[in-house]
Amino acid sequence: MKILQINCVYGSGSTGKITKDIHMNLLERQMDSYVCYGRGRKNEDNNVIKVSSDFGSRIRKVFSSIDGMPYYFTKWTNKKLEKIIRELQPDIVHLQCINGYFVDIYRLLKFLKVNNFKTILTLHAEFMYTGGCGYALDCEQWKLGCVRCSRLKGGLGVRGRDKVKKNYEMMKKSFRDFSQLVIVGVSDWISERAKNSNIMMNHNVITIHNGIDTTNIFYPRKTERIVKKYGIPSNKKIVLSVVPNLTSDLKGGSLMMNLATYTNEDDLYFIIVGAKEVEKNIPNNMLIVPYTESQDELAEIYSLADVFVLGSKMDNYPTVCLEANSCGTPVIGFDVGGVKETIFPNMGEVIPYGNDKLLKQTIVKWIDKKSTFSNKMLEEVRKRNSKERMTEEYLSLYLEVLSKK
Repeated sequence: MKILQINCVYGSGSTGKITKDIHMNLLERQMDSYVCYGRGRKNEDNNVIKVSSDFGSRIRKVFSSIDGMPYYFTKWTNKKLEKIIRELQPDIVHLQCINGYFVDIYRLLKFLKVNNFKTILTLHAEFMYTGGCGYALDCEQWKLGCVRCSRLKGGLGVRGRDKVKKNYEMMKKSFRDFSQLVIVGVSDWISERAKNSNIMMNHNVITIHNGIDTTNIFYPRKTERIVKKYGIPSNKKIVLSVVPNLTSDLKGGSLMMNLATYTNEDDLYFIIVGAKEVEKNIPNNMLIVPYTESQDELAEIYSLADVFVLGSKMDNYPTVCLEANSCGTPVIGFDVGGVKETIFPNMGEVIPYGNDKLLKQTIVKWIDKKSTFSNKMLEEVRKRNSKERMTEEYLSLYLEVLSKK
C-alpha cells in the first residue's frame, strides 16, 4: 500500500504534526508512505518532499489578498505536484490542510478526480465548503452558496475584491462527480456541517478525531524545572491558556487579558503560552510565555496548571484541550464547534459562549479538582487521545477505501 499525504506544513503546527505522525506510523509498519508539503524547513526524509518555497507562498498570499482568490497563482507548484503524483502512482492520496497559498486547490482536486485517484480529504477547518473562510462563525451562507462576505478582511484576509461567490462555485465544481472521494471530519461537529453543505452533501463523510503523542510527550510531568525557569509563584493556583494573539477574541486572547485584569482572587495566577506579540500592560498576576517549539516544555506547563481555559469564539477540534487533559489538567471551554468533543468525561466542561461571569465561577469550581483524577482515568484519557488510536483508524479507512472498486 502506497500513501501520499499533502499538507501545507510538515512536523510543525497541529496539522503538520498529525501528518508526520501518520507518515512515521506507516513507515514503522513497512508501508510506502510519502508526504508533499508547501511551507517550512526542508526535511531530510527522502520520502518527504517540499513542493513550494516560503517566499513563493508569501508572494501568492499578497496577490490573493488583492485579487480575492486564495488558491490561485500556484501554476508551477501544481505542475510539480502533479508530476510527483504521476511518478509515485499512490494507492491513496490523503489531503490534509491544503490552504496556505502553496497549491491551487481547485486544480489539484480536478487532477485527482479526472485521473481517478482514490482520495481522502480531512477537514481541519471550514474553508473547503465555504467561499474561503476557515471559520464561518454565525454566517450560514455556506449551506446554499456564499454570495458576499461581511468578514472579507478579517475572515479571508482579502483587502481587494469580494470573490467569495466565484470561490464557492469553483469549489462546488471541483467536488462535483468526484466518486473516488471520502471526506473525514476531525470532529462530529464539522462532519455534520459538511453533510449540510451544498458542496459536500452528496459525498461520504465520516469522523476520525485527531490524536497526539501521549506516550512520549503529553503525560503528567514533573514541574520543578519550569517553575524555576519562569519564576512561577508556588503559592498560587495556575490558570493556563494557549493563544496566538492577546488582542483577538477569536482564540480568546482578549478574554484572558480581561479575566486576569479584573479577577480579584489573590490566589489565581494566569499563564498565557504562544502569544506572538506581547502587550506592554500585562497584569501583575499574569505570565506570558512566547511561542515555543519545545513540546516537553509545553507538557510541563500543562502539568503545572490547575485548570486550562479555552476561550475560543470558534474551534473545530482544538488539540490544546487534548494536550491539557492528557497531562492531567481539567479543561474549561465555551460550547462552540467541536470543543466539547475534546474534553474527556469528568475532566472539564463547556459553558455558553460569552458568559464571562459563569466562566469565572467554573474556573473556581474546577481549580481544586485535579488531585481527584485517578491513575486509571488518566490512562484512559491518554489512550483515547493518542496518535496510535488516530493512525489505526486512518489505516482501517485506507484499507476500506482500497477494497472498493
